[in-house]
Amino acid sequence: SEVPYRNRALAYSRKKDWARAAEDYEKVVELNPDSAVGQNGLAWLLCTAPDEKVRDGKRALAAAEKACELSGHKNGGYLDTLAAAYAELGEFDKAVEWQEKALKIGDIPIKDADAARKRLELYKAKKPYWGE
Repeated sequence: SEVPYRNRALAYSRKKDWARAAEDYEKVVELNPDSAVGQNGLAWLLCTAPDEKVRDGKRALAAAEKACELSGHKNGGYLDTLAAAYAELGEFDKAVEWQEKALKIGDIPIKDADAARKRLELYKAKKPYWGE
């Protein structure tokens, strides 16, 4: 089961151990390539980790696209990740486009929506988002 790896990845993320969190998400998608949660978690780390050694825009984009496909492009959180992946690759027009779609869907929790709107402003300013 991929669940223990997913849980540990979350724990590592909370401790800001981005490299270990990414390794665990890699394990999740290896065990279950159709885990949208796993693909999204991996993608988010690979495009937003403050540690540049962990970031990999191309791999992030592939994982984010897979998460979005698996959810029929109807999950705002996954579209938010897709936008972040495009921003990491310097494709800011696409980042803005997907971030706007993510916000339009309206399923991003209120506590996260402000952060998502701030990311939209970053992308419009042609800057990627690297988390705290």
